[in-house]
Amino acid sequence: METVVSHYRNNERVTEFNSKYTDPVLVTSLPALEDFTAKTFTRNMFREVRKETEGACAMNTELIIQDGGKLYFKCNIFGVPEIDHVVEFDRVRGMLRCKCLWFENRGIPCMHIIACLKHQHVEVIPERLVCKRWTKNAKSDFMKSNVDDPSDSDKVLKCRLGVLGAECSRLMDVACKNSIDFVEAINVVVNTITKLQKQGENPCNGNLDDDYVVDPLVVKSKGAWCTKL
Repeated sequence: METVVSHYRNNERVTEFNSKYTDPVLVTSLPALEDFTAKTFTRNMFREVRKETEGACAMNTELIIQDGGKLYFKCNIFGVPEIDHVVEFDRVRGMLRCKCLWFENRGIPCMHIIACLKHQHVEVIPERLVCKRWTKNAKSDFMKSNVDDPSDSDKVLKCRLGVLGAECSRLMDVACKNSIDFVEAINVVVNTITKLQKQGENPCNGNLDDDYVVDPLVVKSKGAWCTKL
């Protein structure tokens, strides 16, 4: 069980690393919108949104009603004009709602909403249509909120390791691109470690005389008594 859990955790770390530090190839005809989704969503959810973006590129969009700050669009797939979807676009609140209710069910904008964004030359997805749980920073708020919680020492340690590891990954990604930044980052890390060791943060620097390990007690091996008949 521990081996399986460790594999799951390793796969999660690899996936998270790929989402944060690699860039996918843009393939749709809406590069600005696709680039925004690639920088916002995790890699798996980005693929889902890209499917909707590809579908939006082949849709016909028509503005049917304009009521103040609200716009109503009629969308249909190219070649299937008899099936329409109505999208309401509230420009004041930055909210779009489609009759298909795809966003309410899946948490990502549907192709009809993206088609309306294309019609209005909007290059980013409105904030109200970006679910926090599908973004690259979904864990950041949870981890930072538990760092200073002393109720569970094991949970606090894991949260601190997670936050510190994420920041160290950002440092390595930035510092390795330039030799001057690399040397400066190395000096900062070495100085920080030396400072913490002097303050007694390193358990290896503790007084070993207070809690030392001695040889185990010798126990006589059990034998069998032989009786001569």
